[in-house]
Amino acid sequence: MKYMKQLSIALTAYLIVFVLDFIRTLFTIQHSGVVYTMLGMRITTKMTAHTLENVFLLTYKSALTLIVFVAVWMGVYFLINRKHA
Repeated sequence: MKYMKQLSIALTAYLIVFVLDFIRTLFTIQHSGVVYTMLGMRITTKMTAHTLENVFLLTYKSALTLIVFVAVWMGVYFLINRKHA
């Protein structure tokens, strides 16, 4: 049960960081083109005189960063609890 709680905390923390990274990147777009966030989301932007179109895609880098983040989180949690046992 403790591991499931840590997993949910790790996923929530990753989601918060992912959304903050997305917002930061989205507000720095100034022209048409393709931009990648630090955590792997691909944002394709088309700007015309009348419209602004954004397409958001998750890449393999997104999945990889999620897996690595959760693995490191759970590894640290396991090591801390192992020392206390």
